[in-house]
Amino acid sequence: TELDRALDNLLVNAARYGRDPDAVHLYVRANAQVTASPLGSGRPAYHGSTEQITEDLEATRATGAHEIILELQGSAGSVDELLDLATAVTSPILTAA
Repeated sequence: TELDRALDNLLVNAARYGRDPDAVHLYVRANAQVTASPLGSGRPAYHGSTEQITEDLEATRATGAHEIILELQGSAGSVDELLDLATAVTSPILTAA
């Protein structure tokens, strides 16, 4: 993925400049846009159905992200809807962990 390539490049350059690549931590801000139905191919990361966003978060974690800051407020019209979206997107990840 694009994130994998960027992280690999960062770690190579960290080592080249005398930094310990193991000390580099990856923090990702995911500005999600939730849609009612899945989006097709070519969709931006963290855009689409809750299932697609969950898959994106899993892929980000597999890349080695130490932390993911998930922004869902733009997709929610109320606090209750925000909590429901957060639960729908993160529950599959948290129960698998």
